[in-house]
Amino acid sequence: MQEVRNSHSKQRRGDMSTDGDVQTHEQGEPGVERPRGLPAEVMLLQTMLADERLLEMTADRLDPAWLSGSVAARVIQDVLRLYGSNEWDGPKSLLNRPQGEETGNLVSELLLDTQPPKRPEAVTVDCLASLERQWLEHQVRDVRKELSKPGVSPAVVATLQKQWLDLDSKLRHIAAFLMGKQ
Repeated sequence: MQEVRNSHSKQRRGDMSTDGDVQTHEQGEPGVERPRGLPAEVMLLQTMLADERLLEMTADRLDPAWLSGSVAARVIQDVLRLYGSNEWDGPKSLLNRPQGEETGNLVSELLLDTQPPKRPEAVTVDCLASLERQWLEHQVRDVRKELSKPGVSPAVVATLQKQWLDLDSKLRHIAAFLMGKQ
């Protein structure tokens, strides 16, 4: 988690692009821009490219719903798709395929980084936990929004409250997991 925090700190200082930085969409659609990626997505991609042993862990644990619509998220999905179909032959699998400029730039940048994470397994677990936590928090916000709407039937309220409790339990589990690692 420290690596992800360091990434957040670098972004605040302006050392790296933020998830709000945009690049042109690869299909060349005018006016459509895609963010570079959440810090956890970019760091997860970097660890996946640096250490192929982490692909299995990521493939087993990552829920695609946790990913944003960013360049990094799309590349993560591409890597996992190639890995799952036994077409993965290292980062050159990405670089040898036709791709847009934004994908090539991101992959090249991450491969050229001279300081990969010191403990890639721990960083991967932290990134996955961070992505899951962010997704769960988003789901909780959506449930709260639905509960605050006027005129919601008691049956729907009960269902939403159950969802909220389930999501909250999962969030506490992630927090306990992360606290136990420190």
